[in-house]
Amino acid sequence: MIPKKIKQKVAEGETHWLKRRSFAQKAAKIIKKHFGKLVGLKLLDAGCAEGREVLELTKVGINAEGIDYNKDLILKGKKYFPGIKIKYGNVEKLPYKNKTFDVVLCISTLFYTNPEKSLPEIERVLKKGGIGIITLDTKIIDLEKNKKIHKMDVPKALKLLTNSEIISKEYKQRVDRTPFRHKHCYYEIVFRKIK
Repeated sequence: MIPKKIKQKVAEGETHWLKRRSFAQKAAKIIKKHFGKLVGLKLLDAGCAEGREVLELTKVGINAEGIDYNKDLILKGKKYFPGIKIKYGNVEKLPYKNKTFDVVLCISTLFYTNPEKSLPEIERVLKKGGIGIITLDTKIIDLEKNKKIHKMDVPKALKLLTNSEIISKEYKQRVDRTPFRHKHCYYEIVFRKIK
């Protein structure tokens, strides 16, 4: 999990989620490949920040909503994208009933959480046959200080998804420049809930 002082720096700084290329188009392709459709599916963006993906996925007919732990980002999202369904909440304790969503999207979020709580929660709110599209960072490096600020044992974390099967796992790297230069080394993972 990311240290508290870095979480604070991210919360206070200029957001970089709106400047980064949206993941919505890629998510829509994955969803369409799995379900054969987009319209009418129920999706949760867990860790939605300002809600850009919620907006874009809603435009293609998905019944999308988002949740984020950062109240300021939720307020900004409601200002930037009026009418989208986003609210404050915690990925470690999702305020939804079991088997609510066809898809849970959780991109660049899980390193802020305890995966022992958040991954089972994501799985819990998925319907049987539903898919999770997540990123798990193996490490995040502060490039200004050449210091590792986060690490995760991804195979161990994936074992927390006890009712699911992994469909795909792709290794990626990305450098973000705000609120400080840092590098993410991560996996994009798609899993299907089977029980």
